Amino acid sequence: MLKSLKSIKWLCLSLLCWSFMAHAYDDKVCYPTAGTPAVLDYNLTKSLTKAQNTANNNMISDIDLGGTTQYTCECDDANAQMVHYFSASSPLPTVMIGNSKYFAITKNLWARVQIYIDSPSPNNYYEVPFTGIANQWTEPCSRTGNDAAARKARVSLYVVHPMISGAEYHGTIARVWHYRKPGYINEADPVETVVNFDINLTVPDKCTLLPGSVLNVDLGSLRPHQFKGKAYSEVPDSYTPKNFNLKFSCTISNATLNVDLIGNEDAHNQGFATNKPNISVIIKDKDGNIIPPDGRAGSVTIDANKNSSTLVLNAYPTTDGVIPSLGEFSTTATILMSYQ
Repeated sequence: MLKSLKSIKWLCLSLLCWSFMAHAYDDKVCYPTAGTPAVLDYNLTKSLTKAQNTANNNMISDIDLGGTTQYTCECDDANAQMVHYFSASSPLPTVMIGNSKYFAITKNLWARVQIYIDSPSPNNYYEVPFTGIANQWTEPCSRTGNDAAARKARVSLYVVHPMISGAEYHGTIARVWHYRKPGYINEADPVETVVNFDINLTVPDKCTLLPGSVLNVDLGSLRPHQFKGKAYSEVPDSYTPKNFNLKFSCTISNATLNVDLIGNEDAHNQGFATNKPNISVIIKDKDGNIIPPDGRAGSVTIDANKNSSTLVLNAYPTTDGVIPSLGEFSTTATILMSYQ
């Protein structure tokens, strides 16, 4: 009798697991039969010339994976005649240049991605994000077939501001879904195509921290009681924020240099998250304004000798009102520069 009960329990678990993985018919979703999406890789390692490293410069490339993707569609009415629809999104926020959609892969470099969809339109490339682009094929809804859509893309890289040192991005820039349902996207559905970027750009314009500027800021030692009764962003008791100055030597002269601090934001979107729960690092400018992660720290001028003026900042730790436990904490802020 005990063996029988165990057997029934195992069978029920298997059925539950299968029903969890199965897809709802009303989604009318199509997915790669192989179980994994097609991958469009955009690889660019390039040294830009000074002429290319200028504001409003566009660099356009095409990606063509070629061939077709074998897909399977699931529908409640297998024989219903329907066209194919494609939708796409990006994990990055959309920014606009005129009527064109771009993604900010860094503050100084934006990307536009267009996916090829075989449709009656005279222009078969569609800007990501989009929802419900139809092709011209009407077929029974539930079927397995091969599709050339979403296996080609067009990429435009746009230089927003002239870069210092360069830019890089490694990761997914777009995903494409395939449906038999118009005007629909569900990012939990199986993905048909993924577009990945592997970008490494270098430029001739460079700046380095001058001797005497601070790259590593030691915030010193604190005791947990110094945070008692302190609200978020307040300075701990008996603590003086640590001043640090940034000054650069550059290969350019007579210019204005924008300095941004890039890092991981905390839950309040103002401080830099650390490796210790409930502790953040607040960075302020000389006027007492908080500089959030990915925010503008300020600007410095580059003189005729290619040296910059000094950017004065200060930093201190803060908590969410929770007294932290003992232990070291640290965070990283990356300096991102561009010039006007």
